[in-house]
Amino acid sequence: MEDALAQSKKAGGVSANGTSSAQTDTLLLREYKDAGYGGPIYDFVGTAGPCDFAGYHLVNYVQVEINVSSIQGFNNCNRVRINDEHEHYGTFALPLYYVGDEWNDDLVALQVYHAM
Repeated sequence: MEDALAQSKKAGGVSANGTSSAQTDTLLLREYKDAGYGGPIYDFVGTAGPCDFAGYHLVNYVQVEINVSSIQGFNNCNRVRINDEHEHYGTFALPLYYVGDEWNDDLVALQVYHAM
């Protein structure tokens, strides 16, 4: 199964290289510094529309990975599979108020998708 193309953007719609979001980008996921959705730090947008069953594979920059505590999904993204640098995996419904002690400030990659 192939993942759709996704890009990471600083929260608020500015890409990592400083450009604004294109009109065709679809907000998929927002990561927050604090539990309870406090301090938005990063957005992931997709170029192939909203989440479906295959979803999007997302990888955090180190500066983001060491700060994520909660996650919110958008545009049909209602499930996420996350892992840390030690390859510990967990699957959760979105929004996720707190990623849990295992992944708090250690969230390397995510698979965001739509589940029935």
